Amino acid sequence: MAPIISGSNTFQDLSGVALSEELWSANWLLYILVIPLILYAVVIYIERFPALWLSKVVFSNRFASNAYRNRSYSRQLGHTLLIIVSGISLSTMVYFIEVYFNLFFFSLDGIGLWFFNLGILLVAFLLRFLIIYLVGEITGTRDAFDEYGFNIAQIYKFLAVPLLLINFFIPYFESIPDIILLVIILLFLVILFIIRFLRLAVIFIKRGFSLFYFILYLCALEFTPILVF
Repeated sequence: MAPIISGSNTFQDLSGVALSEELWSANWLLYILVIPLILYAVVIYIERFPALWLSKVVFSNRFASNAYRNRSYSRQLGHTLLIIVSGISLSTMVYFIEVYFNLFFFSLDGIGLWFFNLGILLVAFLLRFLIIYLVGEITGTRDAFDEYGFNIAQIYKFLAVPLLLINFFIPYFESIPDIILLVIILLFLVILFIIRFLRLAVIFIKRGFSLFYFILYLCALEFTPILVF
């Protein structure tokens, strides 16, 4: 059954049987919760109000289009750190979901399971942008897919901001049930996926692309991986 977190920060299932202590080791879990916060503090020092800028890019098509056209490659440190923060935070959130619902892959648990999540997310992230690049090159629409890739990167970075708080709340904030926090972030992920889909549609429509290519891309590179997963 689905595990819950007891007051002593030890995972238990609903029958009260304690799960492995390795699943809730403060020696490593605290580090992966604190490191993203430190990196985000560095980003704030470098970029100033990155969350505000990212929210505008994610929720405003016009602002996102202007940000893409005016993007600068001279200051990439802050954006690179945000990608790292997003990867670490997403891996931690997936770990909490796996533990809560007793999903353990290849008999992994604890930090081994967390690193497995990080590896899968890193591979998926790199493959996503490799596919976007290749599709853009093959179809002769590189600039459009570059803009789409730019938007995806900003969505990933924006996701890191709420995850910083929610990941801390799950183990250390007992006033809110863990399942509620997990549902909140899952709904947030769904909203961001819908925004990503709409952003792709706007880019295709704005550039006058064929509806056939739009549907083909969605089926091959968006919906099929989800169904396979």
